[in-house]
Amino acid sequence: MERQTVCYYCARDVTESDSVPGVNDYESWEELSRYHAEDCEWIRTRAHRLPIHRFENAFESLGDPSPKQAESAREYARGFLPMFVEDSPGQYRIDALIGHTRIGSATELKWWDDLYDATENKQPYDWAPADWSGTISEDKLLDFLEKAVQQV
Repeated sequence: MERQTVCYYCARDVTESDSVPGVNDYESWEELSRYHAEDCEWIRTRAHRLPIHRFENAFESLGDPSPKQAESAREYARGFLPMFVEDSPGQYRIDALIGHTRIGSATELKWWDDLYDATENKQPYDWAPADWSGTISEDKLLDFLEKAVQQV
């Protein structure tokens, strides 16, 4: 007999089961995930038999809200991509003018400088020739963003 219950972790209505799939039973976990929230801790950790990975932004200038939790630093960092302008598919425009208003630790400010230096196709602005923008590939930007998150 099926019993309805509410998942303690994601508050979704789910069917209670007398057994829990094995950690490596990918098909069963995939089926169960259809009924839980996308970031349900019970599903992500396979009923707490896998470690929980939690990340946070290490730099003040990345601000809030933080991206949703992910299983890797790279996937968590991917949540910051919308902060940047996608210039063309897979290429992001980095505005060096923004750097003049950045705050944070010396490490954070150096991170921004290194990010600006890593851009290509640098173009000065007509109204302020000392300021410019450049492009960077999504993979390279994610490499930088990974350095700006930390596991907690």
